[in-house]
Amino acid sequence: MPFHVTIIGAGVAGLTAAHLLQQHNCSITLIEGGNRVGGRTFTRQHERHLEEQGAEFFHPAHHHRLRAALEESGLPAQDLKDLATLWVSAGKGKLGDPVHPEIKALCRHIDTDVALINPHRWITPETAHLDRPFTEYLAKHPASDTVHSEFLAWTGTLTGADPQEFSALGLLRDFKMFGTTEAALTAVEQRIAGGTMQLALSLAKPLMPQIRFETRVVAVHEAVAGFEIITHTDERISADAVIITVPFNTLHQCQFPGLFPALAQASRNRHTNRSRKRWFDPETIFNPRIATDPTSLSYLDVTASAGCIIAADEISGDQAAAHLDLPIAPMASARSHSWQDDPLAAGAWMTIRPGQALVLDDLQRWSIQNPRCQVAGGDVSPIWPGWIEGAIAAGTSAVTRLIQSTTH
Repeated sequence: MPFHVTIIGAGVAGLTAAHLLQQHNCSITLIEGGNRVGGRTFTRQHERHLEEQGAEFFHPAHHHRLRAALEESGLPAQDLKDLATLWVSAGKGKLGDPVHPEIKALCRHIDTDVALINPHRWITPETAHLDRPFTEYLAKHPASDTVHSEFLAWTGTLTGADPQEFSALGLLRDFKMFGTTEAALTAVEQRIAGGTMQLALSLAKPLMPQIRFETRVVAVHEAVAGFEIITHTDERISADAVIITVPFNTLHQCQFPGLFPALAQASRNRHTNRSRKRWFDPETIFNPRIATDPTSLSYLDVTASAGCIIAADEISGDQAAAHLDLPIAPMASARSHSWQDDPLAAGAWMTIRPGQALVLDDLQRWSIQNPRCQVAGGDVSPIWPGWIEGAIAAGTSAVTRLIQSTTH
C-alpha cells in the first residue's frame, strides 16, 4: 500500500511538495479551500495586459530554486524596463539613489547586524536584540533625517508595511538572504513571462486529479495509524502524513497537533503587512516611484498600459496617488484584490511583528521534530519568507524531512 500524504493548501509551497512527493512514488491528496491553485500568486488578464494581484517579482541572482522551477516548467523570465526610480517626499519627487554614499555608509552599519543572523533560524540569542520596531532600530544608526527617510522609502518596497510596526529582525533577515543590505536594495528584478500564476498552473497540471477544491480543513488529529483530517463538511480523510501550507494569518483556523497557544494568538493578531495592489489606467507613462509616511510605491506593467499602486489597505487609491504625485485620473475604476479581506489569506506577503519570530522559531523546531505533520508554507519558511522562493524552499524542505523519516 503506498504511503499517503495529504497536503493542505494548493499555493506554490503545497504544489511544490505534491510535485516532489509524486516523484518519490507517494500517494497524495491536495486540499484547497478556494476554487483555483496558486494562493497569493494570482494573475488577472485585463484587456491586453496581465495584472498581478499578489506575488510579482523575483531576483534571478538570488532565487535559485525559482529559477530551477521555471527552467523545469519551460517558463521564461521577463526583464523589467530600466527606468530611474523617483523618491517622493512632501509631494516633490527626486531621483532615488540606493547607492548614494550616505546610503552605502548606512548599509555598512546595518550589515554588522546582518552578519549575526543565522539564515536557517528565525531568531537566536545573538539576534534577539534586533526583534524590535524597525524605526526604533534605524534611529540608533548614524545618518541624516533625509537619509533615514530615503532608506525607509527603499525598504518599504520589501516590506509593504509600516516601519513602526514590523520587526527589524524580519527585514534584516531579508537582507541576509540577499547577502548584504546594499545587495537587497539594488538586486535586479524579473517577472515570470505570462504571469506569476503560470508557475502554479504548470506545477498543478499533472496533479489535478488529486486536488480537491473548495474544501476547507478545520482540524487534523493524530490517529492510531497516521492522521485524520476533518473538513468543514465534517468529512473524515485518513493520511499517513500531513503537510500544512496555509498562510500564517489563517493557521489558527485549523486545529492541529502543533497549534500551541502562542502560535494561535500570533496568527489571530496577524503579521503587519496590510498592503493592497491597485491596478489602474494611467493617463501618461511615468517613472516608478516610492514614498514614505505612509509607505507606498507605484510602477507600470511591461506594456506601459497599466499602472500599479501598492499602499496600505486602509489608504484610498486617490490618497495614495496624490501622495506619490502621480499624474493619473481618479482611482474609482482601479482593479484590486484585498488579501486582508480574503478568508483564505487574511493578509499579503509575510512581514513579521516584534515577538512573532520567537513563535515561528518554535513552530519550525516542532515541524522538524514531527516530520509526518509539518507546517511548511512560504510564510513560515526561515528561508526567503514571504517570497515565491520561500514557498518553494518550504515545500522542498518538508518533503525532504518526510522522506527521511520514512526510511529510518
